[in-house]
Amino acid sequence: MADEIIQDEEKHTLIIAVIIFIVAGLSFWPLVSVFILACSLAVVLIPIKQRCLHKLPSGHAAILLTVGVFITIVGGIFCTVNVLYANLDYMREITATIGDGFFDLVAELQAHSSLPGTGEILNKETTQSILLTLFDACKYLILDFFASIPALLISGLIFFLALFLFVRNGEEIIRIIREILPEKTTKTLDQISTVTVDTMYSVYIVNFQCAIVTFFCAIPFFVILGYGHVPFYAILAAIMQLIPFLGPQILIAILLIYALVTGDITGFLLLCFVGYPAISGWIDFYLRPKLMGDRVAIHPVLMMIGIFGGMMLLGLIGIILGPLIITLVVSAFNLMIQTFHDIKNRQNSAG
Repeated sequence: MADEIIQDEEKHTLIIAVIIFIVAGLSFWPLVSVFILACSLAVVLIPIKQRCLHKLPSGHAAILLTVGVFITIVGGIFCTVNVLYANLDYMREITATIGDGFFDLVAELQAHSSLPGTGEILNKETTQSILLTLFDACKYLILDFFASIPALLISGLIFFLALFLFVRNGEEIIRIIREILPEKTTKTLDQISTVTVDTMYSVYIVNFQCAIVTFFCAIPFFVILGYGHVPFYAILAAIMQLIPFLGPQILIAILLIYALVTGDITGFLLLCFVGYPAISGWIDFYLRPKLMGDRVAIHPVLMMIGIFGGMMLLGLIGIILGPLIITLVVSAFNLMIQTFHDIKNRQNSAG
C-alpha cells in the first residue's frame, strides 16, 4: 500500500512538472528561437570552456566566452549595417543601370517582334519605376530594422544571458540527464551528443572561418575588378558566405549582369574565371569540406537538403536546425541498422 502511495505521488509530481513545462513553453514561445540559438552555440563553446578550466573557474570562463561572442556579433552587425547604409546610393545606381540594360534588351526584342503595342506595355519609365520601387522596399526594410532595435536589444540580452547559463551549466545538465536515463541508453546518448557537437561545429565555426577567408580573398579581386567600393563588396561577399552553397554566387550573378549591361567584357570575364573560383568555388568545393573533415559523416548533398529545407520551413534559424535534424536522422538510421545487426548476430549465435 505504501509503495502504491509513493508511486501515485511520483506520477502526480511528474504530471505537475510536465504541466509547468508546457505552460512555460507556451508563454515564452515567441522567444524559442532565441533559446535554440543560445543552446546550439553553447554546444560549440562548452569544449572551448573545458580547455580554459585549468586556468579559469567555470563561471569566469563562461563569462569570458559570452563576452567574446557578444563583441564579435555586435561588432560584425555594426560594421555590416554601417557599410551597407553608406553604400545605399551606390546600390541604387547599380539597380538603375541594370534597369536601363534590361529595358534596352526588351526594346530590342520588341523591335523584332510582330506583336502590336508591346512598346506601350513596358517602357523605360515603367522598368525604372519597378526596379527602383524594389530597391526602395529594401531600403525601408533597413529602416524598419532600425525601428525594431529596442525589441532586438531585449532579445539580444535574453540570448546572451541564456548563452552564459548554457555554457556555464551545460555539462551539469548533461550529467543529470545521464544519471536519470537507463544505463543501456548512455551509449546512444553519447553518440547523439557527439553528432550534435560536430554538426554545430560545422554550422558555426566552419562557416565563420569560410566567411573570413572569403573577405580576404574578395579584397584583392575587387581591387583588380576596378568597380571601387572594395570594403562594401568584400563585406557583402563574407556575409553571403554564411549561407553555405549559395552565398557569394548571388553577388557574382548580379555583377555579371551589371558587367553585361555596361559592356564591360573584361569585368565579365574576370567575374567568371577569377571572381567565382576565388570568392566562392574553391571555398564551397574544397575549403569547407576540408575544414569539416570527418566531423560530420554525412554526404554534402544531405547537408544542402538540411540547409535549404530548414530555411524554407523554419526561416533563418533553419540554417542551424536543418542540418542538425538531417544529421540526427542519419545517426538514428545508423543506430537502428546497427541494433538490428546486433540482434541478428545474437540470434545466429544462439541458433
